[in-house]
Amino acid sequence: MTAIFYCLDNDILLKLATLDLFDETLELLNTNYSQVRILGTFKYKFGKPKKRRRGNKSQNYNLEKALEIAGNLTEISNENMNPLLHKKILKLGVFTEDNGRKIDEGEATLIAYLNEINQQRESGYLLTGDKNCLRGLATPEFAEIVEPLKGKILCLEQLILGNIRLHGFDFVKNKVYDYLYCDTNLKCIFGYSQKLPETQVIHSLINEIRTLNQQTSNLLSPKFSC
Repeated sequence: MTAIFYCLDNDILLKLATLDLFDETLELLNTNYSQVRILGTFKYKFGKPKKRRRGNKSQNYNLEKALEIAGNLTEISNENMNPLLHKKILKLGVFTEDNGRKIDEGEATLIAYLNEINQQRESGYLLTGDKNCLRGLATPEFAEIVEPLKGKILCLEQLILGNIRLHGFDFVKNKVYDYLYCDTNLKCIFGYSQKLPETQVIHSLINEIRTLNQQTSNLLSPKFSC
């Protein structure tokens, strides 16, 4: 039987924890903590007390909850992936004025790890809140690298839509409105000056998913897309 793993980038872990939708998302994916992987650097990056400066994005998240969840998850280290592929991804993803893309070390680690396990018997999915990274991957230089990941990437909007389908609009809406500040896109979709109705929210989520899928050459999973 093929093992299924779900790898989370820092952004999606922070947002699902803050929205208090992490356990519900595991239920949505029919999985559990033992099948989830995160970056080994997460607890070091967000576990240290930081000065609350204006513009500090960490203020937008429930770090205590995210760290509690992270403590129960398996970490991905450099030993879990192909170092040569990791280095290649970083080189291809470097920011330039021409292409504008930027893939950081953590994202490169996740991509290298998933590339490797998806070529074996296991099946790995990437859960991400970083749309710029996904757009950066949708270039000819990355075509061979991302081929094993096609259809195995889930964005935040897909997970929100899936949770609405599973748990109901009111359940998800109440959680999202408590922490709208953690994601600018969700703030627009759900409405911050005026709460928007279910039909409009779902329509906006689907449009966002479809647009991102077009921009990323169909990298997204077909799950929770309509």
